[in-house]
Parts: sequence; C-alpha cells; structure tokens
Amino acid sequence: GINLSGGWRNLDFSMRFVGVLGRDIALTGVYPGGIMDNTSMTKPFYHSGNSPEYLVENSWREDNTDAEFPRLSVVPASSNNAYASTYWYRNGNYLRMKNMQIGYSIPRRWLNSVGISNIRVYAEGQNLLTFSHVSKYGIDPEAPGVNNGFYPQQRVMSLGIKLDF
Repeated sequence: GINLSGGWRNLDFSMRFVGVLGRDIALTGVYPGGIMDNTSMTKPFYHSGNSPEYLVENSWREDNTDAEFPRLSVVPASSNNAYASTYWYRNGNYLRMKNMQIGYSIPRRWLNSVGISNIRVYAEGQNLLTFSHVSKYGIDPEAPGVNNGFYPQQRVMSLGIKLDF
C-alpha cells in the first residue's frame, strides 16, 4: 500500500492506496485444484439467479457476431462456458483508495476558556475510488478466486468530532 499524509496550519489529511499488478480474475469460478465451473458471470440464470446485463448484451447472436462472449445457452448439455480456458480471464490489476481522511483542528486559543484542550472535526471515506478493468463486470477486484455471491466492498463515508479534555 501507499500512504500519503500532510498538514497545513490546522488542516490535516491522510490517504491510503492499495493495488495489485499482474493478477488475472476468472469470470468462471476457479476452485482449489484449478477446476473451473460456470458462475453467474458466464451462464444466464445460473442457479435461478439474474444474469448481468453485460453478459446478455455482449453475447454472440446473429445480429452481434463480433461479441465479447459466446452464444448464451441455458441448456445443461451445452455448458461450454464452464470449460477451463484463459478466455474467461480478465485483467485483475487495480488501484483503490482504501481510506481518506480530512480534518480541521479548532485553534487552541479559542478553547482555553471552555476547558477543552482540542477539538478536531473530520470527514472520512473508505473505498472511495477504484480503478479496475473488472469493475465493468460488477466484480470487486479484491474478490476471492470463486466470486459467486461475493458482495463487493461498500463505499463508506462518515463525519466525526474528536474532543480532548
């Protein structure tokens, strides 16, 4: 990770970035031992679930012959989409701003008469920015190898006040 921090007068900030280079993510599930299987990313209505829009819109059909994905099929005998292949691998490199905080400390000369030694007001956010190729597929780049049902990390923002007496 990369940490950046600084301050000027009563303002301060900190940021933490994490990322990975040289990683591939399989849209099919890759289980221990290298076995691959369909996922909701590669098969329509997988386990009676919804299909992502990119899979339906970018699959082969007669009016879309240079599509990104093969022809869709819900027939079990036609489970070509589960065959082990690097075709289903996508670039898993990413850079994510994991945390950022901006704060302001009230000048101490304003606080002396109140009996408070410090007041700091701050805003903080987590997972604010993510630069990743697999985000367009709805995949969190930090997802495990088998991402069926993996819930992406949420963007969280908060405000706070720290009082020191």
